[in-house]
Formats: sequence, C-alpha cells, structure tokens
Amino acid sequence: MRTGRALAIALTTTLVLAACGGGDGTSTQDDDTSTQNDVTTTSAVVTTSTTSAPPTTAAQPDTPPDLGTKPVVTTPGGDPPTEIVTIDIVVGDGEEAVEGSVVSVHYVGVRYSDGIQFDASWDRAAPFEFVIGAGQVIRGWDEGVAGMRVGGRRELVIPAEFAYGDRSPSEAIPPGSALIFVVDLLDIVPPFPDPQINADGSVTLANQGGEFEGNLPWNSDRAGPGLFAGDEIAEGFPDTEGVQIFLTFNIEGVEIPEGQAIASAVLSSRAMAAAGTPFDDLGPLIASPVRFETFPPTPEEREPIGPEVACVPDLEAQLLTCDVAAAMAELIDGEGTLVSFRLRFALPSDQDGQPDVAVFFFRDPNLNERGIFTLDIVFG
Repeated sequence: MRTGRALAIALTTTLVLAACGGGDGTSTQDDDTSTQNDVTTTSAVVTTSTTSAPPTTAAQPDTPPDLGTKPVVTTPGGDPPTEIVTIDIVVGDGEEAVEGSVVSVHYVGVRYSDGIQFDASWDRAAPFEFVIGAGQVIRGWDEGVAGMRVGGRRELVIPAEFAYGDRSPSEAIPPGSALIFVVDLLDIVPPFPDPQINADGSVTLANQGGEFEGNLPWNSDRAGPGLFAGDEIAEGFPDTEGVQIFLTFNIEGVEIPEGQAIASAVLSSRAMAAAGTPFDDLGPLIASPVRFETFPPTPEEREPIGPEVACVPDLEAQLLTCDVAAAMAELIDGEGTLVSFRLRFALPSDQDGQPDVAVFFFRDPNLNERGIFTLDIVFG
C-alpha cells in the first residue's frame, strides 16, 4: 500500500475552487442592510452560452436590488439548462472583467435541484479573488463572470458539465449537480500586492497569491489548497525536474536608501507541512532567483540568474526561511519591477516511487490568500 501517496493526495483535497467551500446546507438569507451606489440596474437580462458572450440589456426595474445585502437565490424549477445561463440583475458601470483580470467577488451558491445553499462568501464576510480564464475556478465561473463590470450583480445558472461533472467536491454538492450562483463583482485588483514600508524603513513584500503561481495538484484539475514541491506528488506531475514552486514579488517603489545597502533579505513561509520525508530523501529546498514575465515560465526562464541558497526548514513550527540577501542585492538593481524565485529540492526525485512533499497551505482556502510567502528586506 502506497500510504505516502495517499497522504499527499489527502493534503490536496481541501477545496479551493470558488463557490464550493464550507457549505452549511441552509437556504440563503439577507443579513446586511448597507447600500452600494453608482450602478445601472436591469431586469432579468438573460444569455445562454458556452463562451463568455456579454449579456444584452433590458428595461430597468422600479426597485433596484440592494447590493450591500446578501442576495436571496431562488431556483426556476424544471430541468436544468444544458448551457451556461447568465442573468444580469445589475449592470455595473465600472471596469470590465476580461480574461486575465484578477477579480474580487462576493457570491452565494445554491443547488439547482432544491435551492439549498452550499457556500457563500457573504457568510465569511470576506470576498473571494481569482484570475478569470486561469482555470482556478469551475468553467461556468470563468465564462460566466467574464464581461461583468465592477458594481454588477449577475446570476449564473451552470449545468453540471460546466461545474463539477460527475465529481463531488463536497458532501453538499452531489455528483452531476447543476448549480446557481449570484455573483457581485466588487473590484478588479492589481495582481501584485504593494510593498509594505515599515516604520523602521524595512520592507515586507507578499507573494503574488499562491494559486496564481506554483504547482497545485488537485486530482487532475491542477488546483489545490496551497503550493507544493517534491517528487511523486501525483500521477502526471514531472519526475525529471521535480515539482517546483515559482514565487513573484513586486519591488516597484522599493528603493535602497542613499548610502545604504541591503543588510538582509529573508524569503519565508509560516504555513509549511510535509508528506513523506522530503528533507531526508531530497535534500534542502533551494531558492533560486529567476526572471519571467508570464506564468508558467518557459524552460529557459526557469534557469537561475543569480546566487542560489539552501533554505532552512522547521517542520514543528511550520516555518521555512531562505537567506536571499545576495540574490536581492543583484535583482533589486536590475531591470524591471518584479523579482522571482524558484523553490526546488536539491534532488528532483529519489526514484523510490514514494511521494515526498513539502506543502505550503492557505490559511483559508476560500480566500486565495496572498502572502503564503513573504520577502523581508532590511537596509543598513
């Protein structure tokens, strides 16, 4: 029995895809009374699509919905559609969401069959972020949210084929379920967090958001609760290079104070776990500076461009630290506003057929949190 592989796969079964985490099995209810302005309302604007075709417009209703309130989602009854149906409840007047946009949304999700809620970001009081067209969410979301404008509210009626098909991502969503979501597009956000300039002049950078970069196995769908490095993680992942993580940080606005230099630069994570014995079998995790413009990087862009360093693990404290001062001194004076690192074990595989995995988890997989890794720079 390959218990190591079972553990590695078990580590990846926490749901990250939008609209499938933490369902409570209850109907949706309004629970907030705040309002949102500067929107144009329309009534039941419907399109059916297997692409991201924008909806048409219709007459305005007499009473616009309150976008500061969690919506009540009702089911139309009858057989579910065979194509994605989008109904614009409110057409926003802000920026349009297109493929590649990082969007921040609130949503409620219910089962088409009975209207029972299985998830709602409103209940967590925290919006959800994802990249349109990146495969981070179900296809019905990638295609159904595209074309919305900030300030808009759209209902998505999604047949099982464009949701989870015959899979069951949670007990609240049986195999073959058609789903209904009401999605509010709150914002289109920059893909990189801004640097945090601390009171002592040091700088803290958060990585771009774990789901956007790195290796994320979840069965065959390339999604999961964090970032992975190691070997034999799952069928279909490369053994020749080893599964590796790519991290990117935005250094725009970070300047070395006059007369000073980088005294220290530490790449770290406080969310590490392990399956198998990766640090025994594969050696240390190596942090290598790389440079690439788009993800995934090409094979040429995966090659180190500066000094490499062996990182120090503390599994009991769930901590990994990497002294990257030498690399940062070179990178921060280079061209461009982004610095990137590759994390890969010293050995790509030990060839024993057993998985050895280092996992860096989101604290809340529903939020696609940025900053699984931070880069702390001190000048002096």
